[in-house]
Amino acid sequence: MTAGAVLCGGASRRMGTDKAFVEVDGVAMAERVATALVEGGCEPVVFVGGDAGLLARFDRPTLEDRWPGEGPVNAILTALTALSDDVVIAACDLPFLDGPTVRALIDAGSAGDGPDAAVDVVVATAAAGRLQLLVSWWSRRARPAVEREWLAGRRAAGEVVAALTSRTVVVSAAALRNVNRPGDLD
Repeated sequence: MTAGAVLCGGASRRMGTDKAFVEVDGVAMAERVATALVEGGCEPVVFVGGDAGLLARFDRPTLEDRWPGEGPVNAILTALTALSDDVVIAACDLPFLDGPTVRALIDAGSAGDGPDAAVDVVVATAAAGRLQLLVSWWSRRARPAVEREWLAGRRAAGEVVAALTSRTVVVSAAALRNVNRPGDLD
């Protein structure tokens, strides 16, 4: 089984308000991302970080960041530690993420037989080649390595991925469309 984790702990400075609760087509972005994770086959789906009181209205579990304000590697490690399964990680500001994209990550992570086929992380990239490190599948086996990287001071997701065995999956650029500013919703 693969769990899902929606990262909600960012400061949302460019948006000017908490991105997790910005509505797209009448649905808060965090819940849109959570729904895509469910549609792609993730169970359970949790929120990591953010305002737990406000997130409670979506009736999903919320995990408190172990190290609030320390960035996405903190949230990835929080999810890998709390959940006993492999985990698809997705940022809350990707409201166009869809089930087929999530499924592609899960399939790529679980593909192959034997130790040579094992990967720690599968990263989605758009056809243009832009890595989207916060839409990714993480093996539960990667937790000790991610923790080592964290303790070594690595806070950038790209640095952590570079230290792991990884695979890249090309997906639709539309599914990876990131909403950071109010104008990105146009």
